[in-house]
Amino acid sequence: MSEGILVFVEERQSVIKKPSLEALSAARGLADTLSEPVTALYIDSDSPPVDLAHSGADKIVHAQHELLSSYSAEGFAATVTQMATRLEPRLSSRSRPAEGVGLRGDDARRREERRPLPGSG
Repeated sequence: MSEGILVFVEERQSVIKKPSLEALSAARGLADTLSEPVTALYIDSDSPPVDLAHSGADKIVHAQHELLSSYSAEGFAATVTQMATRLEPRLSSRSRPAEGVGLRGDDARRREERRPLPGSG
């Protein structure tokens, strides 16, 4: 049975992005209403630089692999998908990527579609 809320926590240059902490806090509020746990998914080669439990996580899943030391949309998406399949959360959340890098392949395609053609003004 699905339960809980899974929050993907984004980090850049060893700093947790503020929108990720905000998503974690919002998930905590919703989880309290639903009486469900919050799981933070942190992907990096090092330990999280902040206490994610203090920001609302009941459980912290730290995905580590040498191939995840550099950002790759495909690698991170595969990791998030694998963990969501394993944990079976009722809900999942992530903040909008700060640098415009999406986890879904169609994010990049949509950005390309919105880009004006050269010479179109």
